[in-house]
Amino acid sequence: MIESLTSDYILVQLFPALSNPEVLNKLGAIAMIIVGLLVEKHFISRPSLFANVIALNTYLIAREITEPLLCLYANVGLILGVVAIFAYWSDTSLSGFFYTVAFMYNSVFVGAIILMF
Repeated sequence: MIESLTSDYILVQLFPALSNPEVLNKLGAIAMIIVGLLVEKHFISRPSLFANVIALNTYLIAREITEPLLCLYANVGLILGVVAIFAYWSDTSLSGFFYTVAFMYNSVFVGAIILMF
């Protein structure tokens, strides 16, 4: 029992399709969408915003995706994410307008973009 826990992943044992790199590459995006649907219905937290835009930017850079509108979306999101994480760190409130714009970077939207590309 202990040996199998140290030599193989339970997730792969339960879902053998995860040995396929294409499926595995999309698992994070699927998890983001699930979290977004369950938790971010009306509001996105500042740490979630930061994590989402970092995930989006690193994904697009790693895949060498340079579509102009995606690049703009990712860059604006990165600026919002940095503002959000510093505001969180300093316990500073942000405006309602900020959160309205930031909602475009919730886990559902970012996860869907990652799944599409």
